[in-house]
Amino acid sequence: RCVQETGINAEYMGKKSKKYNGRLYIMRGIKILPLTTSDPPDPYLIIKHGKNEINDQEKTQQRGTIDPEFYQRYEFLNMKLPGSNTLRIEVWNEVFGSDELIGATEIDVENRYFNRRWSQCYFKPIEYRSLRPEFSTVTVGRLEMLFELFEGKPQKPFEIGPQKQQEFELRVIVWETKEVAYKDEAERCNDLFARGGIRAKSDSFQETDTHWRCRAKGSFNWRWKFRINLPVKPDDFGMDEFMVQLWDRDVAASNDMIGEVKIDLNSHKILQKAFKRQVAVKMKKLIKEKDNSETDKIWFDCYHPEIVDAEGKQISQGKVLMSFEIMPLEEAEKIQNGSGRDAPNNYPILPEPTGRLSFDITNPCAFLRDIIGPDLYRKMWMIISVSYTHLTLPTIYSVQISVVAVSLKKK
Repeated sequence: RCVQETGINAEYMGKKSKKYNGRLYIMRGIKILPLTTSDPPDPYLIIKHGKNEINDQEKTQQRGTIDPEFYQRYEFLNMKLPGSNTLRIEVWNEVFGSDELIGATEIDVENRYFNRRWSQCYFKPIEYRSLRPEFSTVTVGRLEMLFELFEGKPQKPFEIGPQKQQEFELRVIVWETKEVAYKDEAERCNDLFARGGIRAKSDSFQETDTHWRCRAKGSFNWRWKFRINLPVKPDDFGMDEFMVQLWDRDVAASNDMIGEVKIDLNSHKILQKAFKRQVAVKMKKLIKEKDNSETDKIWFDCYHPEIVDAEGKQISQGKVLMSFEIMPLEEAEKIQNGSGRDAPNNYPILPEPTGRLSFDITNPCAFLRDIIGPDLYRKMWMIISVSYTHLTLPTIYSVQISVVAVSLKKK
């Protein structure tokens, strides 16, 4: 409301002009899009005030980014108010041959001077001002900035700069899976395991253990732990996304990917909340079927990029139940736990998985059924039964014939 450029300040009406000092902070650009290329721009700032121009290319130019971080302060001395005073902030793109103006925004200083709400704000607010090309109303990005106006000696400026990153620990639990497509169609099962990690750091992906001969629900109860720096910088693409993949393990050949999903780590702004509040934050979801109660165990559908329906839409290849929690590293060191199901197994305690393949010496047939699957198991016994019948019937018949022959001779 302090920036709303309406509401005349009657105290200044009819007064003679005085000299004021203006101060402009420009923090960063947000989603600044070039006009003549699809490549990220090389943006820099030019500031204009009346006949004065500040070409700040040397200090502000960024290379190949739509989210440049400028963090510059500009002083404007002896601005006469009331009186025409306009600050024009331009964002340019360095291109071969001749640089191009991407967009500009203007601050009417006299309007601010007469604005009652703005003048009465002791702490001037941060503004997000739209950038527009010349003679166009199309928005091509925004600038984060702050403007101050002082009568007499200016106050001491405050330091601006990018937020210092802090190390956090991301804790992820893979609980279970369901409705997973079979890669082994004959035995109708998977040797199932999950693989995942921060999308931008694929070299640090981790795996669960393997649920051998998994048919119905996969059971894991497996913990992953990752280090992540917050806040995520605008150019750190994929640092706020988590990739989860379901795989079928093949001992003799290469593993087969069943499906994958990209998860927004900042769902419900958990990254911002964890950084701002310096506490542990869990990803949660409302369950409409249970009176909008919250849960931190969330189902995610996995898709294979090459498996689609007739309309080209991807088909779910399975679901995975997961939990996400992020906390400052200092807090993580106070409540330590192990990866997987290793000790210390707490926060939370992860039970042993259920429905896993096991051998019982008193029931080897059940183990064989789990190995080859119920369908093949039934077929196997049918073949054994038929083969046994074909092998034993001739013997039985020959014995019976021999008995009859002996009986006839005795008579």
